[in-house]
Amino acid sequence: IAMDSVFNMISIARYDLPQLAESEELRLKILSSSNELYRNLLEQSGNPDRPYLAVGYHRGLAEIESDFGNHEEAVVQYRLALASQERMVNEMPDSLYQLSALAVLYKELGNALGQIGEPKLSSERINQATRLFERLVVDSPDDVFNLVELMYLRSSSYIELEKRNLPEAINSY
Repeated sequence: IAMDSVFNMISIARYDLPQLAESEELRLKILSSSNELYRNLLEQSGNPDRPYLAVGYHRGLAEIESDFGNHEEAVVQYRLALASQERMVNEMPDSLYQLSALAVLYKELGNALGQIGEPKLSSERINQATRLFERLVVDSPDDVFNLVELMYLRSSSYIELEKRNLPEAINSY
């Protein structure tokens, strides 16, 4: 429950507060506090025995670091989250939920790699996400989330990304 509250606060800071005038200082305080919380949780737990905790902590840190413009650190955190997510997929290879979460992390890491000027690696991760979402749409046609993600990956932004036109692709979000 506490982590859900933190996640909700981060969502408000990332998506709602930027819409309000003069909220930048509050937004940065919330994100900084959340960043500190995630780092403390990782420090206290080391490498959590429950990989889903590591995925959540590292992914949260990656999103916050990206919001701060620390894209290299975001890439590091996405890679750590991805390693834990891959571990969960290996433990539960038939779990469509775990595969979907893996595809999302491939997409997010691809975006972050694009931000640091790594077009080849970015494209590889985006392609991995696309292939995995294609598989998920076939395996679970009633899951709208996977279909929406696949459609998003096939959008013009990602077509530009695959053409290696990174600035146009990144700025079109």
